[in-house]
Amino acid sequence: MHSGSSQHNDGLVSIADGKAVTTSQQVARFFGKPHSKILLGIDLVQMELPSRWHDPHFLQIAPAFRSDGKRDARARAYRMTFEGFMLLGVAFASKTTRPFMLTYVEQFSQIEQTILNRQPRGNSPRRDSQ
Repeated sequence: MHSGSSQHNDGLVSIADGKAVTTSQQVARFFGKPHSKILLGIDLVQMELPSRWHDPHFLQIAPAFRSDGKRDARARAYRMTFEGFMLLGVAFASKTTRPFMLTYVEQFSQIEQTILNRQPRGNSPRRDSQ
């Protein structure tokens, strides 16, 4: 598991389609977990939550190449937004904690949208439009 905070971009988060994103593979490496465990968490989010929670925040992508330079045709990976990353954390939380975490994720998203709507075009503080 990675420890400490980073003062610079370690390549964990990148920009795609105007949004800050990471991948399921990067999350697995950072936390020292098997990628399959991260995929199970994403599957849980997709099974237990309405699509409005997961559809905009998880995009299935082609997985990165393995160390031998090949791709497993059955393998899968996901690109996720910050909200997707938070929802993945919800998947690993206890069932009693999940509703509280979901409330926070939803409230943060609503407040960010309010702020975004008040800003003149091109002057957005939203983290996923950098």
